Amino acid sequence: MKKPISFLLTMTSISFLAVACKETKQLENMHDNTAKMSDTTQRMATTTDGMAKTTEGMQKTTDGMAKTTDGLARVSGEMNEKMSNVVSTADQTYRLMTELYDAGRQAAGLDLRKKLWDSMAEEKKLDKKIVMSGEYYLAFEFAVWSGQGQDLEANRRDILAKDAVLEFFNHLKTISSWNSDSFWADAINPFAQPGKPLQSGDFYSSNETLNEKAMFNALSAGLHKTNRKQDFSASNAGAEVWSMAYLIDSALRISPALRSGEKKISEVPLYVDEVLKNEALAIRLMQARYNMLGLILLGRVTAISHSLVEGAKLKIFGMGWDLDLQKLNPSELKFYKAHLDEAAKVRTLLKDLKIPLEMNSSLKKIWSNARLLGMKSGVQTLDAEKAKADFQSALQAYLAN
Repeated sequence: MKKPISFLLTMTSISFLAVACKETKQLENMHDNTAKMSDTTQRMATTTDGMAKTTEGMQKTTDGMAKTTDGLARVSGEMNEKMSNVVSTADQTYRLMTELYDAGRQAAGLDLRKKLWDSMAEEKKLDKKIVMSGEYYLAFEFAVWSGQGQDLEANRRDILAKDAVLEFFNHLKTISSWNSDSFWADAINPFAQPGKPLQSGDFYSSNETLNEKAMFNALSAGLHKTNRKQDFSASNAGAEVWSMAYLIDSALRISPALRSGEKKISEVPLYVDEVLKNEALAIRLMQARYNMLGLILLGRVTAISHSLVEGAKLKIFGMGWDLDLQKLNPSELKFYKAHLDEAAKVRTLLKDLKIPLEMNSSLKKIWSNARLLGMKSGVQTLDAEKAKADFQSALQAYLAN
């Protein structure tokens, strides 16, 4: 009985040990797995910590970017403010510069006109007075209108023209007080000389009235002069070039419509009102102009302006004389014809207004006694032939008046 029991115990112990070994192995595996899980968990924790740190870094970066954006916005705002200040300063500077230019132009122009007026009054030769009159008209502000700066303002050009007309006629009145009862009374006498002490070769003795008439005539001759500054500006602006002749012509043409009530004075340019305040004087000036243009041309093609003998032959004795067009080149003929073209504008104006156009009898007689000599066939160019024909046609129209 003992052997079976011992064998049973032995077998039981072996089984127990086998089971124990198996459980021990399983425990070891569990331990290993737990350790691995712990390592994995630790690595995951480490990774999570890294991600957290990365996220924190990204947050810091984002915060930094936000601060940078805020800084850029502030800088942008400051730059915009500075640019606004720059623009404002530039605008102020522009306004200041245009004001300084305008004030300087006004003062310089007024000073130059005064000097030229005084020089015309003192000058004893008619031809020099005529040259100065042209320079005088170039010094009016409307003659240097630029279409820039303050000249961009509405009606600016009209205002400048009004100021010019007002000044011009105020001065003109001071040298046109003579009337039909005065010495050399013909109001449109182009031969009125400035006068100075009688000397060899001089026509007249000193006489203040003659000097005033000569100045009046000289001013009438230069009415069409324009400043190249305005010529350029008007061309750029697509506007018409204005001269004192243009202003007077335009105003006189509007007069009938104002008289009839067709137009109101408030509807016409400002300069028109100023001209028509002196309408009779303006008409007298244009009549003088018609005669002076013919006299200037006569002085260019004869020696009447500087030769006492020639003056006597043509004016006093009414002798015939030759105008040899063959001796004149196309440029001269075109230039001389321009005088007659300006006279034609006056003739058309007065005719349209039904105002009598009187031509000085002595001047008309001298021109009527002229013999126009043609050009030799085959010598001159076709341009010269045309220039000669145009001049002849213009002269005939001038004398027909």
